[in-house]
Amino acid sequence: MALQAHFDATQLSRLLATDGTPLTLPPEGLAIPESLAESLNITPGDLVTLDLLTPPRESLDLRVTSIIRQSMGQDVHMRAEPLFALMRTPPQVNTVNLLVDTPSLPALHTAVKATPAIAGLVDFTRVRAGFDASIRENLITMTLTYTFLGVLITLGVIYNAARIQLAERAHELASLRVLGFTRAEVGFVLVGELMLLTLLALPLGWAAGYGFAALITTGLSSDLITMPLVVNRATFGFATVIVLTTALITALVVRRRLDHVDLVSALKQKD
Repeated sequence: MALQAHFDATQLSRLLATDGTPLTLPPEGLAIPESLAESLNITPGDLVTLDLLTPPRESLDLRVTSIIRQSMGQDVHMRAEPLFALMRTPPQVNTVNLLVDTPSLPALHTAVKATPAIAGLVDFTRVRAGFDASIRENLITMTLTYTFLGVLITLGVIYNAARIQLAERAHELASLRVLGFTRAEVGFVLVGELMLLTLLALPLGWAAGYGFAALITTGLSSDLITMPLVVNRATFGFATVIVLTTALITALVVRRRLDHVDLVSALKQKD
């Protein structure tokens, strides 16, 4: 775990509170990542002991003042002035964040190579682009896979439920035909009941899907990377459309069997 010192008026390395708003470090105290706070059971106001691995190699008792949202790493943050005062060392800089125009990058690389005091240069834009592409590819694959599985499950459940209802209620449905209802009206009774049951089951499916997404997010997270769980309304809408469309198509397929039911045989069936 690293302890990062922040100077005043920094613009390119802002910290975010747990609600996503920019956070200003207090004059003293630590800001620690949310995942680290959960693993160590730390809350704001607690005292923690830091063992410094660099001179003066002492132990510092510091109070936690803020919990922050941090997706990469488990770094702890503090204002530079009080930290260097506790370490009894002059201010030091080992990382500089720069905002550079793309056409100026080659000149910057050349200048860095010509400066022995600079260990290296990391183009965060390229790093993030590669990371986003990898995550996007994995998410698309997982989404297609789980969508296909969801379609198969919905198809199997609705199809079997429709066949069972048609077999058990053939007498009632045939009676409706005898009473003067058309095939479309009788079919609407069967299909409408299945769609109503599907609508009633959707909230349970939303809750189960949200819990499953939370489990996947937790499994993908590690000590270095914390994957946030973000589920918006479009996600629920997409899942709802897939389920309802699959259920309707399946119910209509079974409804075609209703047209071939022998009314005489169905009316002779005993309850």
